[in-house]
Amino acid sequence: MQTEPKVAFLIPVHNSAAHLSKCINSLLTQSYRNFIIIAIDDGSSDESLKILQSYSKKYCNIKILTQTNKGPSAARNSGLKYIENDASIDYISFIDSDDYISSDFLEQHIQSLQQSESDISVCGYTYVRQQCDQHKTKPFASLKIMDQFEFICLIFGYYPWQTLNGAGGMVWKQVFRSNIVRGIRFLEDRDVVEDELFCLEVAERVRKVVYIPKAIYYYCQQSTSLSNKIEFNLKLAKGRERCLQFSTKFPKEIEFIIFTAFLDAVFYAIKDKPNQYDISHYEHLAYASFNAKILSLRKFLKFLFLIKFPNTFVNYYKIRTKFYYFKQKTKFLLNHSQNAN
Repeated sequence: MQTEPKVAFLIPVHNSAAHLSKCINSLLTQSYRNFIIIAIDDGSSDESLKILQSYSKKYCNIKILTQTNKGPSAARNSGLKYIENDASIDYISFIDSDDYISSDFLEQHIQSLQQSESDISVCGYTYVRQQCDQHKTKPFASLKIMDQFEFICLIFGYYPWQTLNGAGGMVWKQVFRSNIVRGIRFLEDRDVVEDELFCLEVAERVRKVVYIPKAIYYYCQQSTSLSNKIEFNLKLAKGRERCLQFSTKFPKEIEFIIFTAFLDAVFYAIKDKPNQYDISHYEHLAYASFNAKILSLRKFLKFLFLIKFPNTFVNYYKIRTKFYYFKQKTKFLLNHSQNAN
């Protein structure tokens, strides 16, 4: 009798005591049962490690690794190193410690992976704000099998994925065949968003990817200050520049798609913190991407505006941002007033 494939949940944990039990409980109640949980405590100073230890005493399929605080990438890499020494593990699922998953998460992924003989499965997700005020999910694509090119379009939200659920390079909504990621590591640089680069390196090896049109992962976004958003935009831009450097291994069309995503991140980063990026040396790539009809006219003109008139660009977006927040605040106050009446 053929045994079910074994899955390793890999969870980096750092000061996640408030949400950790909900996360782990959602893993333990999976309808698909052949899995282990590898939790890497990344130098937590709260009760996270004690919570992990209490679970590991009750459940033999929970393994705890500990390290000094080095960041989530280093924690994931410790988990990957551990997994590579265990030949029994067939699939890997990355879970963030403040998120949770539906009870059929693994069942849906493993079934889709096996039926399609794919290397990676990608599901949709539900965005949940602080205090788990659940939000609507984006529309789904239909169930489909993707090749390398389509998977990279999904990673960077390129057409037709701009508005579809499941787009993005976040590793937590995906399940990977263990041999497809062997030897690949997350970039251990806290100044970059590292997930997209990891996925791009994996994409170099991919044959098939299956998309599951269901929201079975719950991404819990805690309250984020404006300063944190600005910091994220800078990290995203730096991460995508790393992706752009790696993209020379792919056909030109893919390089142009990644360049377009890089520009999106740069536009957001620069309007918050001017003089963070000098992208004038990318002018030839901008023209090539535009001539290939990958970079839109709007973004191409935006790029030229930025490199020719950087100060004017920043001032324009400051005014535009202030107007946007004023409009949103006015809309909120009007709705609040109508509800009160």
